[in-house]
Amino acid sequence: MGASPPNTSGEPPFVDTPEGRYYLARDPNGARLARAARTLSQFHVAVDELALLNRELSQLIALLDRDLVLARAVRLLTEDFGFHCAWIAESANVDGVVIGHTSGNRTDRLYGLTLRTGCGLGGKVFAEGRLAWVNGYLGSPKITHDYDGETAAERIQCMIAAPIGDGPKPAGVLLGGLREDGGFGGRAAAIVETVAERTAQALVAAERARRSEEAALCEERQRLALDLHDTVGAMLSAITAGVRRASGETADATVRERLGTIERQAGEAAQTLRDALRTMRAPAARREERLRRGPRTPIARREYEVLRRVATGQTNGEIAVAMSLSPNTVKAYLRNAMQKLDARNRVEAISRARAAGLL
Repeated sequence: MGASPPNTSGEPPFVDTPEGRYYLARDPNGARLARAARTLSQFHVAVDELALLNRELSQLIALLDRDLVLARAVRLLTEDFGFHCAWIAESANVDGVVIGHTSGNRTDRLYGLTLRTGCGLGGKVFAEGRLAWVNGYLGSPKITHDYDGETAAERIQCMIAAPIGDGPKPAGVLLGGLREDGGFGGRAAAIVETVAERTAQALVAAERARRSEEAALCEERQRLALDLHDTVGAMLSAITAGVRRASGETADATVRERLGTIERQAGEAAQTLRDALRTMRAPAARREERLRRGPRTPIARREYEVLRRVATGQTNGEIAVAMSLSPNTVKAYLRNAMQKLDARNRVEAISRARAAGLL
């Protein structure tokens, strides 16, 4: 950023910035450059910042883990690009999106908050599927004010949001906020929109990696099923055939009775093997049916208590203190609850628990 050379054309003095040319009022005190600098957005993206953004987003796609991707995306805005706070709200089994990843928050009031479709800035962006921002959030006529209490608690003045993913129902919404007067502009929009787009790509890559792992596991189970059929199944068939042959060759009633018992046991073992093979070959489509019925294994009391506290927005550390547990124990309880709910992350676990009537 620098001022132009003095000119004699009568044109007001100006300063060239990445946003464009700013004209300055003549200032006899020589403070015009400082005053101009105060009017510039803090989100000017210079060439080196664009390179940083591209490099970080490339690493984002390489994470191949949904939770890691979302956690890194919000930190990108706060740690690398000057946003005071950032959140990601994910699509779940609710009418709207649920905030599950945050960075720069001063309170826990936003964590776990459901942004209903069309409500507030996040719900509006989720419904419309396009980027939007408001400067002066609490007084803006562009949005509904269902979440003013949570926003005021964070002292947010300006907020910007972009959908994560295309189509009629995005995967979520990326939001960023400022706690001071000013405003967002084109450069901030470019950053948030780019991060949201790459986050969507990273989520697709993570989901493909997860499905590849599941496919590999399914293939391994199929291989084991074939091995069992070829070895144990063949062995049981041979035993049954041998017993029948021996039973037909003996006249001893006691021996025939014992051989009959062995044949029945071999038949029962063969049926058990067939049942096991059917289970191993069961399609993944049954997973959703299990979810609709709720967890097959009951959630233990301590697991439920941890899950309930997570739903209120408490961190693992806070839960550990409140329940007099170690952080690792809290993680173990939460992991067990997620497995029983067949959930991939905390937000999905809360959503599934609510859908099953547990919360």
